Amino acid sequence: MTKAIVEENVWIPTGGREVEGVLAYPESEPPRRGVLLLSPHPHMGGRMDNNVIEHLARRFAEDACGVLRFNYGGVGKSELEIPEAQSPYEYWVEIEAAKGYDAVLPDAVAARAFLVGALPSGVPVAYVGYSFGCCLAMLLAQVHPPESIAAISPPLREAALVGLEDLTVPVCFVAGDNDFVFDRKRLEASLAAMSGRTEFVELDGCDHFFRKQEERIYQVLRPTVVAVAASKGEVA
Repeated sequence: MTKAIVEENVWIPTGGREVEGVLAYPESEPPRRGVLLLSPHPHMGGRMDNNVIEHLARRFAEDACGVLRFNYGGVGKSELEIPEAQSPYEYWVEIEAAKGYDAVLPDAVAARAFLVGALPSGVPVAYVGYSFGCCLAMLLAQVHPPESIAAISPPLREAALVGLEDLTVPVCFVAGDNDFVFDRKRLEASLAAMSGRTEFVELDGCDHFFRKQEERIYQVLRPTVVAVAASKGEVA
């Protein structure tokens, strides 16, 4: 039976501006863990209503998680401070061209702080990044280590996952077998250098966008994300 959830529209303060988000949580019980969702690049469907992000948000909330998804600056109603002569589209072109993902890190830090403040004290938090969001999750992990990380379609043909080899928390990777930005050999080389628990699942018949395949992703990620507190004595 599907459990009832609540979805609240929220505003997250970050650097004198605000970004919009949606906080989801179970209706009849307090969240037992938190999940921060980090979307793809805005030019690759990177919105909080992305098919994968929206599906995961609701499914994790049904699984007793407090889940926050949000729009990056310049996306939807999220505010962005840029020169008058520059458009949000051009801003995001520059971010990707320079691989300047640090510029988006303050939004992720602010979103994590908002999520932690909305959860019961001591609840563990996992990061779930999709494509560009994988890169951002790795950067955020260096500032605020999570209990676990899930990386969907890491764009290894386009960018490196900074700090990946230094992670000691459980990490689950999932990608389609027809994903144009994923590089299996590069990931396997990185996994060999990692000391923490890792898992990689390749989904057959899937490309980078996973249309109508969202539930398959959830089922792969659930053991890592929902069970992040198992080592603390909780029953997942």
